Amino acid sequence: MNSKNSRGNEVEEDVPQYRSVMITGPLSAPPMPRSFASMGPAKMAPRSMQQSKPHTSQTTIWNVAELPSMPAAYFLERTNVYVVGNPQEIADRICDSLRMASIAAQCGEDDKNLLNAETSDALRFAVRLFADQGKIVVEVQRKSGCSYQFREAARSVLRSAKGLKISAKKKFSLPSCIPRQSPKDQQQRAEDGFRVALRQLNSNMRDSQLIGMESLEQLTRSEYRSAASLKIFGECIDKILNAIQLDADDASSDIEERHFTMMKRRSLTVLANALNSLSQANELEGLLKAYSHLTSNVFISTLVDTLADSANSPHEATQAAKCIQELMIDSEVKKQLIEMSTSSIVASACSSGACRSVLLEDEAKKLQQHLNSSVCMI
Repeated sequence: MNSKNSRGNEVEEDVPQYRSVMITGPLSAPPMPRSFASMGPAKMAPRSMQQSKPHTSQTTIWNVAELPSMPAAYFLERTNVYVVGNPQEIADRICDSLRMASIAAQCGEDDKNLLNAETSDALRFAVRLFADQGKIVVEVQRKSGCSYQFREAARSVLRSAKGLKISAKKKFSLPSCIPRQSPKDQQQRAEDGFRVALRQLNSNMRDSQLIGMESLEQLTRSEYRSAASLKIFGECIDKILNAIQLDADDASSDIEERHFTMMKRRSLTVLANALNSLSQANELEGLLKAYSHLTSNVFISTLVDTLADSANSPHEATQAAKCIQELMIDSEVKKQLIEMSTSSIVASACSSGACRSVLLEDEAKKLQQHLNSSVCMI
């Protein structure tokens, strides 16, 4: 192409290799990457990777006889997968994977294609099923909680929906080259951590109180759990028992109800860990004589009532079963449990755990054995 200069003479211009193109159509965002599956037709997994026959729960807690079609304007989450198969079988596989992970699941009241799930660490997510293009769409959506834990939970749900085997979590041990702490250092570290947790627990802020209870839970699981458990019994056992007796029905708001629920769950876990740690150290029987309120009828009734609500609160019921087992070292506690006719409640907890939580089922069966042996001895 030629152009004229200021004197009117034609000048040949350099033609670039690439010309700009004017976009006349509407702009659109680039496609979003999908971490788990695409919205398009799913590829069939190799036969060697598929399970021949999925293991379903003993009791179906999610009935999905008729699935709604996916709405045209519905924004599908990235954590989704398309599956070919029977909707009820897919739902049963999902429920069974949640049960094996001891994740509490509850069917939606209004939406029958919705399943609400919650881990013991307060991760809450929803699983939805839709019918689309002759396939079943499985979607997992995070509601609240840790995003990393959600990633692992969503991956397990989607793999189970496709009938694939869920890989076990890897456990990493401390390398031998790292020097171990001396008992004196462990004691000091336990005291330092306990002081920080106690300061948070005594705060007027609800978030700080919950963080303090979570810190105590971690301390009672650590390698210096015995020292931490002794500190708990010595300085903050009353706060833990008060938190265990919190009732979410007494809350005045949704935020307070959530706070009561998590404080009760964490405090039950702290007490169960501490009782188990001191029992292994052969120090529990002597401590129960000093802290008689732990074996009182009021507190044992609170634990039994928590266990009785296993269908609605399996995480709390699991920890309550652990506490009762450790407290049965006291003969008076055994008598109280027999007088309360706890056997039927424990049997109900076993049934609830069989379709909702493996941990609850295991702890309820252990408690049932303790009760049966106590009845035979009496």
